[in-house]
Amino acid sequence: MTSLSDDSLEPSETGAPITSPENNKSNETPKDQAKPIIVSIDKSGVMNFTNQLELGSAARFAITMKIVPDHLRLQKLDNGQMVENIPAVMAALTLCRQRNLTFTAMNEMGFINGKLVCYGPLTTAFCEQHPEYGDQRIYFINESQEIICLANKNLRDFPWACVILSKKKNSEVWNEFVFSVDDAEVAGLLTKTTKMTSTWIKYLKDMLYNKAKNRVQKAQYASSLIGVNQFEDFKYEENGNAEKEVGPTLAQTIEALKNTTIGDSVE
Repeated sequence: MTSLSDDSLEPSETGAPITSPENNKSNETPKDQAKPIIVSIDKSGVMNFTNQLELGSAARFAITMKIVPDHLRLQKLDNGQMVENIPAVMAALTLCRQRNLTFTAMNEMGFINGKLVCYGPLTTAFCEQHPEYGDQRIYFINESQEIICLANKNLRDFPWACVILSKKKNSEVWNEFVFSVDDAEVAGLLTKTTKMTSTWIKYLKDMLYNKAKNRVQKAQYASSLIGVNQFEDFKYEENGNAEKEVGPTLAQTIEALKNTTIGDSVE
C-alpha cells in the first residue's frame, strides 16, 4: 500500500487532477446549511407548529414579537446572568395549544424549579370549563372567626383566614375550604424572617384567597387541572438570601399590620 503525497499526484485517465482529501474539502460544494424554519400563521394570528423544530422556531418568534412576559422568558443562571429560556416558552406554547388558549395566556404562566406553572385567573378559567362548575361564596374572617364585612363594621380587622363555600352544579351540598394565617405559618410561608416587603405581608388577603381557592379547585375540579402545576403549590422565594436575614418575628409582623392605619407605611 502506497501513501498519497504531493509527489505522487498524477493526472487521472480523464485528465482531471487527483487531489488530496485536504484539497478536496476546499473544492466541495458546501452542504445545505441550517435554514431558518418558517412557522405558518393563520388568518386569526395563531402560529401553527407540527414538530419540535417548528415549536422551537415558534418560541423564538414569540420572544422576538415581545408577546412572552419576562418572568417566563428569562432564566437566571448560577453566575447571575439572565438568559432566554427557550424550553420554558416551548412548554408554554404547547400548553396553549393543548388547552386551546390564546398566546396571551402566557402572562399567567411561569417557570419555577424546572416546571411550567399556572396562576391567577388561568387556573380558575380551567375549572370554569368543568361541566359541574357551580357556585362559590368567599369570606374573610378575623381571629374571633367573625366575618369581616361592612355590616359587621369590622373592615379594619386583621384577616386571619379566607373561607370559601363551594358547591357543584345541580348539587345542594356546600363544601367548606379554609386557609388561615396559622396554615401559612405551619407551611413556612409566614415565618419570623418574613420581610415586610414580602407578598404575604403586603397582599395577605390575596394570598390567603389564592391558597383557599387552590384547595377548592383541587378537591372539586381536579379533572380540569390534570397536568397543570399550580403556582400556589410552589414555595417561591423572591429573594434568595431572605431566609438568612434577621427580621421581625411573625407576632411582631402581625401586630404591626393590626396597628397600621390606611395610608400608613409599616416600617
